[in-house]
Formats: sequence, C-alpha cells, structure tokens
Amino acid sequence: MKDKVIIYTSWNLNPKEGTGVATSVNNIIINLKSRGVKFEFIKNDFSYKPFSLLLIKRIISNIIFRYKIKKYDYKRLLGIDFDGFLIKKRGKYILNIRTNFSDIKEHEKGWLKFLCRIEELMQRVAIKKADKIIVQSEYTKNRIIKDYKIKNKEIIVIPNGIDNKKFNYKGIDNKNEKIILSVAGLYPRKGILELIEALKILKDKGIDFRHIHIGSGLMNRIINKKVKRLNLEKVSYFIGSKNTSFISKMYKKSTIFCHPALQEDFGNVFLEAMASGKPIVAFNNSNNETFVKNGINGFLVKNNDIKSLAYHLEYLLKNDRLCKRMGNESLKMIKFYSWDKTTVRILKEIRKD
Repeated sequence: MKDKVIIYTSWNLNPKEGTGVATSVNNIIINLKSRGVKFEFIKNDFSYKPFSLLLIKRIISNIIFRYKIKKYDYKRLLGIDFDGFLIKKRGKYILNIRTNFSDIKEHEKGWLKFLCRIEELMQRVAIKKADKIIVQSEYTKNRIIKDYKIKNKEIIVIPNGIDNKKFNYKGIDNKNEKIILSVAGLYPRKGILELIEALKILKDKGIDFRHIHIGSGLMNRIINKKVKRLNLEKVSYFIGSKNTSFISKMYKKSTIFCHPALQEDFGNVFLEAMASGKPIVAFNNSNNETFVKNGINGFLVKNNDIKSLAYHLEYLLKNDRLCKRMGNESLKMIKFYSWDKTTVRILKEIRKD
C-alpha cells in the first residue's frame, strides 16, 4: 500500500472510555475525511477495562505497529502522545502530544503515578525521534520544553476545537434548578475530592443546590465513600460515564460548571461549558486561565483553596444576573474555537516539508 500519510493511535477512541483524547482524535479524523483528505488511519478497538491493563495494551499495540507499518510506503506519520515511539523512521514523524505524562505524574498517586512514569519514558523516546511536535496549548509547549529539555525542535501550538452542533446554548431548560455540573474522569488530578469538600461547606450553610458529576475512573469507590461520610447523598450525584448527547443536555440544565482539576494540558470540558453559555469556576493552574478569565466568564480560585472554591460557587448560585452575564462572555469567547480551524492547521503542519 502506498499511502502518503498515516495517523496512528493506541488510545481507545470510545469517548466514554478514552475521555478528552478520544474526543479530540475522533473530531480530527471526522474533519479530515469531510475534506476528502486521503490518509491511512490505524487505531485500536480494544477496551481499556480493566484499567490496570491500559499501559500493557498500549505498549503491545506499539510493538505490533512497528511491524505493521513496514507494509506502508508512507511520507508522513502522525502519532498521538507517544505512539510510534518504537518505529524505524522511513518518513517524517510528527508527534501530537495531547497528554504530557511528565506533568500529570506530579498530580497522580499510587500505581497510576507509576504508570505515568513509564509513559513519560516512552514519550521521551518519541520526542527524540520526532521531526516536529504539535501541542494543544502554550502551557504544554513550555512544560515539555522544560520537562524533556527540548532543544532545536519545532513545536507548534494548535488548540482543540468544539462541535457547536453538539454543544450549544439552544434549547436551554434548567427549570430554575440550581445545578453545579462537573465532568471529568475520577482520578486524583481532577480535583473531585476537593470539590466534594466545598460542597459540604455549601450544604452546611443551607445553600439550595444539586451537584451532578459525569465521569468514572479509579476513584469511584473512594469518592462514593466520601460522599456518604459527609452525608451528601441527597445533593451530590455521581452518575458515571454518559454519551455526548446526554452530557450536552446536562450542560444546558446546569447553572454553573465547576472543573477543579489540579492539572490540564488543555481542557475540552471548558470549551463545552463555554459553548453552552455557562459561568465556570476552576482552580488557577496549568492551562485553566486560557479559558477562565477571572471575574469575566467565571472565577479562578487559588489551588486547593476549598473555602474559596465554596465561596465562589455560593456567590454564583445566589446571583442569577451574574451567571447570565458570565455565560454570555463564555459564548463570545467560544467563537474562536472550531474543529474545522483546528483540522486545517494540523493538516497544514502534516503536509509541510
């Protein structure tokens, strides 16, 4: 086969399992196809359940890919995160880093932190081989230069987009309910334990609200125990992973979007909340300030400051006009993001000699 361009990922592309990376890669592939671009897309269809086998499956996939790619006469290869790190280069190798494992390992715990360290080593090999690197944010660009001591390597920043047909402000209906929505995998760096502590403060003050969290992960059991221990079962609901249609409806029904992550390379959920016209409350770290302009479309809170997090959530819950004004600001900001723009820029970098 003589395909000029190959795109390869070992990541599962079911958004319910693969989270933000899956959403991003799927949208890029869809937009490339809609433009009539000819390329070979090689991916995995295996499940990541149990999660403990995730890294092993990704390594096996890359071993298989090393030999599979031999039958292709390619000119350019685009790999995701560290995918393609085992290949013997015959064409141009472009690495699209969507997760900086050197960064996130600092915010994870236990054996998940150990997995990140191994992925960091593979990413280091991939970066060394890559002719060009594409990242999602200036934050990630600066971090990988520092973490991997990159010199004389072209690094291009291309932000993700948003599907305005799936996430938008149309048909909003929250029936005057006060809903705090959070959407994230249940892992230490997502800050959900910190959010639960803030919810406890709101409940103890008699604030009227309901919290709904979409997403699952390794901390399911720990979080459920904490919700029960703090007697939050009647106000905080963890409903697991859901499809895009359901998530979009929940954005529309919510009053506030809260994303207390302790680290984000990009943060697709910010774009989803902005497209849905929501005010956002988040910790002030990593790439979060790109999307949350403090006092304009939401509030940035000092990292791990539970009392401040609770205060700003309460402030918005009690101020409908402010929520609407900040939501309108989010709608203005989202106009700069689209998957069409993102795909055009990525395609340009792939084709560039």
